[in-house]
Amino acid sequence: GNGTVTFREPVASRDSNFNPIYIVAEYESADPADEKATFGGRGSVKATKDLEIGATVVHEGTVGATGDLMGVDATYQLDSKTRLRGEVATTDRDISNVPSSGSAWLGEVTRHEEKWDAKIYVRNQTDSFGMGQQAASETGTRKIGADGRYKLSDSKQLQAHAYLQESTTSAAQNSVAEVRVNNQINESLSAYYGARVSRDQNASVDTHSNQLL
Repeated sequence: GNGTVTFREPVASRDSNFNPIYIVAEYESADPADEKATFGGRGSVKATKDLEIGATVVHEGTVGATGDLMGVDATYQLDSKTRLRGEVATTDRDISNVPSSGSAWLGEVTRHEEKWDAKIYVRNQTDSFGMGQQAASETGTRKIGADGRYKLSDSKQLQAHAYLQESTTSAAQNSVAEVRVNNQINESLSAYYGARVSRDQNASVDTHSNQLL
């Protein structure tokens, strides 16, 4: 069957702390003649006081679209304020007897100070990676970026993020830089203001955008 999901208002791509927002829709249907199982799990071990290593395995048994995901991750606490994290994963799927496989990896450094936080990251995802729940904008891309936050006062903080995203299958590029000030006026009221600069490039078009937030 077909279905339509209608949102009452536009959904932003990021929340107030620059965390990405994704919309994931799932549905199930009963088919006693062709039953499949979907399962998965994750385990981790503290290799040393500062190093944790984990592994994830997922099997998707959807009728007509089976797949497996395997990944490993590691987190290393360099010191009390700095953390290193890395992830590598692969997927193998079969949709209507059409096989596909892909891979992805992520590396990031996070630093937490009393008045500021910062994160630098690089991630890569092939166009055939995933189990069907990845954001289309991240598929077949390599992204390098940084996020930061600085506490100006008890009620104000400066936030900034910037990234360069490149397609792994074409010459397309997207770069964004954004800075804004969040002001917590009271417990129920807040406001922010700032600016965003973006640039989209492909083989035939070069688009610039400057916005006040």
